[in-house]
Amino acid sequence: MAAAAGLDRIVKKKESVGICFIGKRNFQDFIDDYIEVKKGNFINVVDNKIVGQHKGVHCWTVGQRCAIAGQPVAFYVAERNVATQDILVAPGRMHPALFHQTLVTEAPYWINEPPVNFEKGESFQCEFRFQHREPLVNCLMYQDNKGRLQVYLEKPLRALTPGQYAVFYTGDECLGSARILFRGPSIDATCWLLWKVDRVESNTFPTSSSWVRRLAKELLPGIVWDVVTNVGSKGRAIKYMNVLHFWIRISQRSMKKRDSILDRGSVWTN
Repeated sequence: MAAAAGLDRIVKKKESVGICFIGKRNFQDFIDDYIEVKKGNFINVVDNKIVGQHKGVHCWTVGQRCAIAGQPVAFYVAERNVATQDILVAPGRMHPALFHQTLVTEAPYWINEPPVNFEKGESFQCEFRFQHREPLVNCLMYQDNKGRLQVYLEKPLRALTPGQYAVFYTGDECLGSARILFRGPSIDATCWLLWKVDRVESNTFPTSSSWVRRLAKELLPGIVWDVVTNVGSKGRAIKYMNVLHFWIRISQRSMKKRDSILDRGSVWTN
């Protein structure tokens, strides 16, 4: 068909073969033939205890269920650390450690023109999606002096993954997209900060507590959204997120394994 249309360059182009076409072979066995096995630990986000081992972070994706034998509940990947080969896992598919409300992307590609708000140094509100089957979510974003987008979502989303693409819409119109560089603190990390601020000396975050579940799922996401949409200026919004993330980092110093995975430095820059 391409040849008949005179598209000789397309005809001669080498065909791309995605990972979806490996057939009925086991994915991890297939990957092991090409990537060296590097064993690491599954670490429970709740108590920082090792709950199992794996053959390398390259075998797992954020949000994926882990096949960990001998555990009473199912665990899901919350964070991967390539340097240490540790994988932070959360008990339960809807654990707060799997949800994030803030992210930073690389410089975006706009289908037409960039939003005029950015030229004025103002925020821009539109809709966000990173998985094509999921509904659109309202978002507010700023563009920093490096051209990156700092994105604040109206509600936290599960399994936001660096490397995937954030796509922006206004109604049915696609405005453009950008690759996700990294995420802000998870809902779990933010709630853990508030627990420590409450001066309860414990290295175990009580995710089973009813008030924590309500805070994580109902109160905190709305507070973050209200703040970033009403602070009145880009600088004040970024300062708020910097302070929040800074205190999370400081509070994590007593938990070395959690710190090694979650401490990324200040992600919100002016």
